Amino acid sequence: MNDFNSARWENNLAFFKLSRPEIHSLLIEKDPEFRQTVRFESAGSKGTTHVTFFQEGRYFSLHSKMDPFREAERFLEQSAIEKNQNICFLGLGLGYPLMELLKRRERPDWILIIEGDIRAFWAFCHVQDASFLFKTPGLFFLLCPSEERLFSFLQPHGFTIIANGLKLIPFPSCIRFLEKYYHSIRKKIDDFPRWAYASISTQIRAGPIFSGNFFFNIMKMSSAIPFRVFKDEFKNIPAVIVAAGPSLKKNLILLKQIQGRTLILAVDTIFKVLYDHGIQPDFVISTDFTQNAGQYFDFLQEKTPTVLLVDPEVFPGVPEKYPGAVVFYEIEGNSLCGWSRPFLGDYGVLPKGLSVAHTAFSAALYMGSEPVIFLGQDLAFTGGRTHVKGAPHGVNVGPESSLLEIRGWFGPIKTSNNMKVFLDHYEELISASERRVINCTEGGAFIKGCEHKSFREILLTHPFPQNNEIRKRIMSLLDASCGIRNTSGLIDGLKKAQKELDVLASLSGQLQKDAEEVVNALRQNNQGQLKKQFQTFENRTKDLVKFSNVLAMIQDNLFEAVLIKFKKHKHSLNELDSVRNKDEILQMLSDNRKYFGHIERASHTISEQIAKHSVRE
Repeated sequence: MNDFNSARWENNLAFFKLSRPEIHSLLIEKDPEFRQTVRFESAGSKGTTHVTFFQEGRYFSLHSKMDPFREAERFLEQSAIEKNQNICFLGLGLGYPLMELLKRRERPDWILIIEGDIRAFWAFCHVQDASFLFKTPGLFFLLCPSEERLFSFLQPHGFTIIANGLKLIPFPSCIRFLEKYYHSIRKKIDDFPRWAYASISTQIRAGPIFSGNFFFNIMKMSSAIPFRVFKDEFKNIPAVIVAAGPSLKKNLILLKQIQGRTLILAVDTIFKVLYDHGIQPDFVISTDFTQNAGQYFDFLQEKTPTVLLVDPEVFPGVPEKYPGAVVFYEIEGNSLCGWSRPFLGDYGVLPKGLSVAHTAFSAALYMGSEPVIFLGQDLAFTGGRTHVKGAPHGVNVGPESSLLEIRGWFGPIKTSNNMKVFLDHYEELISASERRVINCTEGGAFIKGCEHKSFREILLTHPFPQNNEIRKRIMSLLDASCGIRNTSGLIDGLKKAQKELDVLASLSGQLQKDAEEVVNALRQNNQGQLKKQFQTFENRTKDLVKFSNVLAMIQDNLFEAVLIKFKKHKHSLNELDSVRNKDEILQMLSDNRKYFGHIERASHTISEQIAKHSVRE
């Protein structure tokens, strides 16, 4: 190998050491190996470098030796990339296609690069300045991401992916080296929009219910114990997450024997089954926003030592009627929780989770527990059932052709699309955690990132605290945190927000009328009236900045509006000619009317909910 452009290589290493130490360590580790199989040589015009990789007894090239720039231009022409698209390159190579694309004035605003070949990236770092991959706005680079890491990256970009799609552009010379890896990545990307759309659709449908529950619960929350008091209070104490999977029946007797010596967190759907078997978990978690949640607790006839852990979107009847201690936490990224924090203080933050079991897992991590042990976390139809017998939703499942076959604890097993999404999310949460996680379900799906052992083996080999120490610690923390809070500031804040929302609703209604006036003038080809109406519309939109606080407050009720906002057009309204681009202008004005309509409805809804539930005289 020729040690080509060692200065470039050293500069890149220095950059990674400061900003991306994990990449720096990887490159240093692989450097001796790659030096034996990569060859650099000067090539063609423009001072380019030709790189070849030795594999399967011969050398392979990633790019044209004579003119990689022209080759990149042809590749981009064939890919037919448009400015309003999101794109994902599968393979970076030596970066020539990407750099050609970035030179374009009409390049996309959102570009993802996935490079699965460490050796190819090592070669790239000898030829190009790698820092631009991490400094260019709208450009995202992932090196050898796992499926879980990719899913985690894509989640916050769900709106733009749904609104504008995600065009995959495989770089053939990179794909051939790692065909299996890129196939799995491609499948994950193909599956993501379906998950994102399902998640956002749920938010759109249930948004008014979520916010209504929030404003009903907020006064209860203001006097309840914050989950924050449990932060890291159970470090190195085992936690058992008990879900309602069919396999749970195998371990109910053992779970009863260990209660009081380990932290037990149960999902609400299994609560009655545990009580019927003489098991009182330390925490029961409920996140169900529907009236169904009430049935999980109806059996309780007297005060219980089990602590109820809920978020403010839970069905209000649950915390209102629960005969025991109620602890609230804030939902990560939730707009109403963010708005209320200055009034209520820090309650401790947990991610929402796709299921209540995900929330239970996050709660165990928050409290510092390790290891975290799963029971009844089947995520599949073990024995042809959905839940353990006795759970509210337990039913038998027939041999439906639409079911998926996945890797299970004891071999292939059937699951549904929804439970496969839950499984994927669990694996992502585990991958992001550094804690030891043990799946003792003894049935159901194989969960990547977990140790898979029997519950009996764990009880025999792992040290557990003395009896009743867990419950005593919980009661001590609860007693120290009791007290009535002053809610006058919260009520004043709610009244102020209600007034601002009423004014915002009125402004949004007027903006819809202004947009319609612009449309009428455009259709009548009245240039003078068009200019006047457009100026009125544009000036009034600037008034929205006055409502930034309440717009942030109601963000989670504006998912449809946000989707419209994320939709990309080739031009802005100011750039378009009213004659040549009439159809495009009409479409953009239509989107504007819909956008302001969503703001008007959300503002009315939240204002009415505040008046009904939170500031009742």
